[in-house]
Amino acid sequence: MTGTKPKLAAKAAVAVLALLLTVSPSLPLSAAGGGAGTGQKVKIFSVNICIDQDNIDERGTRMLDLIKSYDPDTVGTQENGMPSHSKWPGIFENGLEGYGRVGLDDGGGHNSPNQGSNYIYYNESRIECLDWQTFWMSDTTMVMGSTYPMPWAYAVTWGLFRIRETGLVFAHVNCHLSASSADEVAYQVRFVEKITSHFAESGIPVFTTGDFNTSEGGGSYGVMVSGPYVSDSKYVAAKTADIGTWRGWSDRPMEKGYVIDFCFVSDSLMDVNEYSVVDTKSPDGVILSDHRALFVEASLHPQQAGFPSQLDSLSMEGSEVRELRKSTYVYDFEFSAPDDRRLTYFYRAELYDADGGFVDSRKIWSLIFDREPPGTRTCTFCALNPDTEYIVKIYACTAGGQYSEPLVFSFRTLGEW
Repeated sequence: MTGTKPKLAAKAAVAVLALLLTVSPSLPLSAAGGGAGTGQKVKIFSVNICIDQDNIDERGTRMLDLIKSYDPDTVGTQENGMPSHSKWPGIFENGLEGYGRVGLDDGGGHNSPNQGSNYIYYNESRIECLDWQTFWMSDTTMVMGSTYPMPWAYAVTWGLFRIRETGLVFAHVNCHLSASSADEVAYQVRFVEKITSHFAESGIPVFTTGDFNTSEGGGSYGVMVSGPYVSDSKYVAAKTADIGTWRGWSDRPMEKGYVIDFCFVSDSLMDVNEYSVVDTKSPDGVILSDHRALFVEASLHPQQAGFPSQLDSLSMEGSEVRELRKSTYVYDFEFSAPDDRRLTYFYRAELYDADGGFVDSRKIWSLIFDREPPGTRTCTFCALNPDTEYIVKIYACTAGGQYSEPLVFSFRTLGEW
């Protein structure tokens, strides 16, 4: 395998104010604003800490010391465990001072027997979390704890972050794929590739970390790097290492071996300075995990100031609206969703009064992970005033909050009885 691969010309990197749409649902898109600065280094750490509870206090303290020694901006953890089943979340909560956390456990907050939580931690003094989401690698991605057709629930967490000093924006995607079979990994990896490519094609620098339970050069690995936007950081870094990431619990030396943990990057939107495999054996001889950790440092390319930003490639063109129900206080409608599943992560419907005053908004998932065409989406606005004219604007939006020109229509509610 060589250290480079062909690339298409990257789309302009666009700084975004992600999901004011969800963080502040009462704020219309037109009211959002901000700016962005010039390139800056970002440090990413990733480690499968192993859910095993044996000597966890001893391992936990040393694991935190190891992570802190790299002073990362974000940390992707795998097998962090549910708070009800594991000490790990508490160890990180109490010991990783100055870091916030995003993500849900694989069970969606339920007492699932599945052992795994792919939490992302971020340095709150340097990084602001604009938005985050956990979704499930299943046929119902937005249903918490959903499993089918997997025997267990497997989740992916992503976070969208802004560097406080410069305003630069980047995404971190974190995952843990099945260790049971190659078929399960092949099913799951397409979800990870879609969200990774979604950010990259939107012009948002992305780091995708995780325990993929697949080897370099395998079919599932190939899914991640086959497109023009995403590469394995190991092969595009100025400083790199060829060391196995699976160590087991033996005192295995740092050498070439079985690589199953990766950090994939949108390298056309950044320069990867360093890829390192970090030994998880402490200086006093304690083996902290059956995996080694990864450390990646990159310099983000300058990004366009002013956001959120409209993307010409996002469009509601061709979409049609059909009224489903209209009453004195409620209005239901459906709209046809354009087949642009790679860029549209969700739709946002905004409601205005006849004078242009913002009233309400709704978020409608595009379901980019569906195998079938998007079809139609439905939306309901409630608590309306009788006999009143309203205007609706529907936007196609990326996960980063970039949006299209709106589809606009109006309606009038029924009068009082």
